[in-house]
Amino acid sequence: MLLMGKTIFLVEDDKNFQRFIVSILSHSGFLVETASNGRLALEVLRAQRFHPDLILCDINMPEMNGYETLRHIRADAQLANIPVIMLTSNGDSEDRAMARQLGANGYVLKRLVFSTLISEISGYLGA
Repeated sequence: MLLMGKTIFLVEDDKNFQRFIVSILSHSGFLVETASNGRLALEVLRAQRFHPDLILCDINMPEMNGYETLRHIRADAQLANIPVIMLTSNGDSEDRAMARQLGANGYVLKRLVFSTLISEISGYLGA
């Protein structure tokens, strides 16, 4: 698979959701690094010159939300070309529009991550 070994940077404050996503991505062959908020994510990206293949970024986080994090990423010439997919619990069309306006490459509802997993499990268990 061509995607195996690619690095994903997950910026997510909910530790349980973070562990869940890391588990799914790791088992799919991705290397995963994490940060618990946007401020820490930017510190890692800038200080270590860490350049993941893709960033998954929660919108609602303490200290620095996902929108502000995305603004900083897009304003930094060293980081601007990294694809960013926003994660959220809110499916509001205004959130989608804001994410697009700020330069997000995608927008995924957290509940769809869970429903996809349940669907996969059901398929294997014949439910």
